[in-house]
Amino acid sequence: MPPLPGGRPRAEAAPDSPRADGGELRHLARHVTTLANALDQPVTPGNRVELLLEASATCRAMLQAIAAARNHINIECCLLEVPGVAQEFARRLVDRRREGVRVNLLYDGCGARGQDCEWLETLRRADVQLCEYNRPTGWQRALGSQPPSLERRKLLIVDGRIAITGGCEAAALVRAEAHAGEAWLDTHLRVEGPVVATLQRLFLDHWCSARGAAVQKARYFPPLAAAGEHQVAIAAGDAGRRRHPYGSALLRAIDSAEQAVHLLAASGPLPSRRLQRALAEAARRGVDVRVVLPGPTRADRPALQGRERALLDAGVRLFERRAELPRAALALALIDGVWATVGSGPFDGSRLLRPGADAKLVVLDHGFGEAVEAVFLQELGRSRELRAEPGSVDGWQARTLAWLTQRLGPLQ
Repeated sequence: MPPLPGGRPRAEAAPDSPRADGGELRHLARHVTTLANALDQPVTPGNRVELLLEASATCRAMLQAIAAARNHINIECCLLEVPGVAQEFARRLVDRRREGVRVNLLYDGCGARGQDCEWLETLRRADVQLCEYNRPTGWQRALGSQPPSLERRKLLIVDGRIAITGGCEAAALVRAEAHAGEAWLDTHLRVEGPVVATLQRLFLDHWCSARGAAVQKARYFPPLAAAGEHQVAIAAGDAGRRRHPYGSALLRAIDSAEQAVHLLAASGPLPSRRLQRALAEAARRGVDVRVVLPGPTRADRPALQGRERALLDAGVRLFERRAELPRAALALALIDGVWATVGSGPFDGSRLLRPGADAKLVVLDHGFGEAVEAVFLQELGRSRELRAEPGSVDGWQARTLAWLTQRLGPLQ
């Protein structure tokens, strides 16, 4: 397969692999049942999910989808004023609006605060419907403070048939330019098929909740035929909700794993205590458990030492991205080669103090799992393995910092 910029092979999410043997099909069926029980909702078959590995690829896919819109465009995002990018998106949206396409933009008020978003006025004058959520409170305006770390939903839905969602923000384009010789990993998923209706419902419900009124009329739920063979479930979290359903789904999947658990974290705290126990128990069962952590900082490295030994002693293999590499915004989980999710943020949906509204797609498919595995192995090769030093004992400062980080997130 042709390489991506920076020397990475292109990861293509193929439909369910015809090479899957009876054991793989058994793993797939078992994880479908486990995931449906964990989320208390059925897994949706008949979808096609494409993995977009870089910010530039995501931008192109979004602009192509917008250009093809004929009925409506729904966007939910955190506004970031990126020179040239915001204006280009605004111009494309205004063009579609002039052609009669209904455009609805739901944006994070705290994320947009303090920015000169003149293009918002351009959209408003073009009759694009705007809705602000997460408005800063009076004391936040007075103090100029941001709310605690929020995982904001990034979602584009076109004509109720195509959805693009994941972890990529527009600012990633600027970061990618800063590392021109190294492709910036920042993932999104392009989705077609029946599960798009579930994402559409999430958008419309969030709009109604934020605005107190229904969105303008359009053909939001067209008939959706099967577009592929990927089975997909959505773990959606609401703003202010401490526990995210994705965390429960991930824990259930790890508890039922028989072959492999591969995790890659983009940022944030180390695995929660519940997730640590699940990983250790899986390793003791003989499951191949490998975890890639973000490169250390002076603040979070001592906390890491306070918890790594128990995982290493249980047989979990821990890796750390080399500090000299540009930080990727990619996070992924792959279990038994068939249960896969990509995005950004912590492993298990935990948040610092107050969570935001986000949605994680879990894809159950052998072919998609192979694509995610290829990305994981690339990052594994760019990391160093952590090993317990014989006879080393953590001091009380490291243990205290580990305890604080466990509950409050990395102190940065």
